[in-house]
Amino acid sequence: MKKTERSYGWDTLAGRLRFLLKEKGIKQKEFAEICGVSDNYISMLVTGRRDGISEPLCRLICQNYGIHPLWLREGLGEPYIDQESIDAAYLREQLTDKLETMDSASLRILLDALGKEK
Repeated sequence: MKKTERSYGWDTLAGRLRFLLKEKGIKQKEFAEICGVSDNYISMLVTGRRDGISEPLCRLICQNYGIHPLWLREGLGEPYIDQESIDAAYLREQLTDKLETMDSASLRILLDALGKEK
């Protein structure tokens, strides 16, 4: 375990958020405004009185700060991901959202078109 992991307690969401705020030089109040949540909510997260965040908030934090979602949610892996990975994850998410809303006939047309491009 690295020194930063020990000093911030990466084994908890609170510790990972404290690490992020310190690394980025952001005050809790500013972080709350950026995330669109109350100061009190961020305070509860950072102090460990609340130990989970919603998927939309996790996504927002990860996209804004280049943080790996698995690290933020679970403490696994490294905190930062490179821009290429962020872009790929965003595109994958957007594509998945679009595919989930397509009717079966449109999806079949798309899959046929992709198959012909080979």
